[in-house]
Amino acid sequence: MADTSNKSFSMTTRFFLLIALCLPFAVTAQSDNKTKAVRFLQWLSDNKADSAATLAAPEVAGKLTAPVLQGAWQQISAAYGKCESVSSSSAANDASISVDGTFEKAILVFAINFSNKGIVGFFVSGSKERNVVASAFKEEEKTINVTGGKLYGTLMLPDDKATFPVVMIIAGSGPTDRNGNSIPALRAGSYRLLAEALAKNGIGSFRYDKRGVGESSSFNPPATSALFNDYISDATTLVKELRKDKRVSKVIVAGHSEGSLIGMIAAREEKAEGFISLCGAGEPINYTLSRQLTQQLPIMGNKIDNILDSLKNGNTVKDVPPVLQSIFNAQLQPYLISWIRFDPREEIKKMKMPVLIIAGGTDVQVPVADAEALHKALPAAKKLIIGSMNHILKNAPADRAANIATYTKADLPLNQELVEAVVGFAK
Repeated sequence: MADTSNKSFSMTTRFFLLIALCLPFAVTAQSDNKTKAVRFLQWLSDNKADSAATLAAPEVAGKLTAPVLQGAWQQISAAYGKCESVSSSSAANDASISVDGTFEKAILVFAINFSNKGIVGFFVSGSKERNVVASAFKEEEKTINVTGGKLYGTLMLPDDKATFPVVMIIAGSGPTDRNGNSIPALRAGSYRLLAEALAKNGIGSFRYDKRGVGESSSFNPPATSALFNDYISDATTLVKELRKDKRVSKVIVAGHSEGSLIGMIAAREEKAEGFISLCGAGEPINYTLSRQLTQQLPIMGNKIDNILDSLKNGNTVKDVPPVLQSIFNAQLQPYLISWIRFDPREEIKKMKMPVLIIAGGTDVQVPVADAEALHKALPAAKKLIIGSMNHILKNAPADRAANIATYTKADLPLNQELVEAVVGFAK
């Protein structure tokens, strides 16, 4: 079982924030799973963790206990306030039910997984802010059709500009929304702050909820079955749509963390006018995951590498320890297989446009060595290492605990050197 008290987490994994327990699940034909899923969350909301625990499948009953459920729910409530209502959202299949929980500060989308004997786990798969921070700049809400659904985003406009360049911001991994927030431990608002900094300098920006996150949660097939190429396809479609706006003079793609690899491929395919890598990996993701996970779980090092080797060879893995389920559960393995196939060093070599590579000296998730690897692959790119900047683009100390503490501080400004570099490159 994953340790729900562990406060460390990885932004370079797709669903990196485990709320309770996420175990492999088998498809079940039970038609009332949707009802059970809603009842499960409603009981948690009503402080009836004992009742909620009765819905757990026998194979996890000793792990998905009332105290574990109560503790997880208290953590969510502390961050997002009281749960006001629970309603069924959609079902990927009978084994995976999505349920919306409306809290005081956000609407959270829960994925509740079933075996044929009951609930085996739940985690937050997306969110939508309720209390939207008002911006001093004009914003236009956009809805763009992509394969399988619609993406929702925000175009921020600079004042008194008939035409202007636009920086398209691609979010990092996990359920990170257009503003740079996710559940429950990331509330930094970095993308919104970057958009405002750009607008102050006469540059527009477009940031969006990627498929399965925030408003962009309705997809068929569901976003949980998406592969890495789907996110690349989404980004290329968005670049095309931005180019249709006669006010947009040029499009610069800025990809953060996982979004760096997505962005560099999309920017190349659509011949964007520039590309910015913000704390992007400089190696295939299996190496990054091995380093990060082994650092956090050293006793699992061999098992982690064995799983990653199988995925690299295109083979799924059935025997995944519970503590690794949030990363390697059966639902995520096809996505990881599709992601591992890409090497950022090989992709950046193919770029013919201006490229800016930015890394932070206090980034505890993606080290400076990754930026060096990208620059070595494309020496023509500009490289900027900001010694005091961390992974969320803000000033932070090297100490891990103090560094991670900045992830929940939306009022902490972006690193100024970063802002100046992005503005200068966009202009």
